Amino acid sequence: MVGFFYTLLTLAILPSTCLAELKVDSIFTEGMVLQRDRAIVISGTAEPDSHVEISLGAKNNTHIKSTAFGEWKAQRKPLPAATTLATPAVKSGKQSIEIQDVLLGDVWLCCGQSNMGFKLSKGLGGKAHAKTASDPLIRGHNDRDTWRAWDQGDFRFLVVQAQPTAKP
Repeated sequence: MVGFFYTLLTLAILPSTCLAELKVDSIFTEGMVLQRDRAIVISGTAEPDSHVEISLGAKNNTHIKSTAFGEWKAQRKPLPAATTLATPAVKSGKQSIEIQDVLLGDVWLCCGQSNMGFKLSKGLGGKAHAKTASDPLIRGHNDRDTWRAWDQGDFRFLVVQAQPTAKP
């Protein structure tokens, strides 16, 4: 009976990260756009101290090791704009993740107050424009998802480097 108790106690105090699932941070989703001509940073979690492989094509692999807490982050070389990109993939042990439909282009961060939530369909002539909008290269990201991820500690960083402007 005592042995059974110690077994249960051991299982109860084992950290949950020992059974960690391979994940990419929630900002990395299907249909995303990565900023062209800038270093690409991809991050997530895996089993602690495990090997993680990040690939953006057959000749473009990065091998790293997750931390003791299971966190990993890889920085990739800048790539030019592209409407077709090899499917980004992350592998660790027997687990793997592929992120489909990824573009390399210009990423615009828009912010504001309540006006940022105003839908095109509500504006003057907006319904007609919304029905004809069909450019598959224009993507949107719902800020509610980002803030939820931030609250959960999943969205760890957002780095925007300002470019020096030419003096007049």
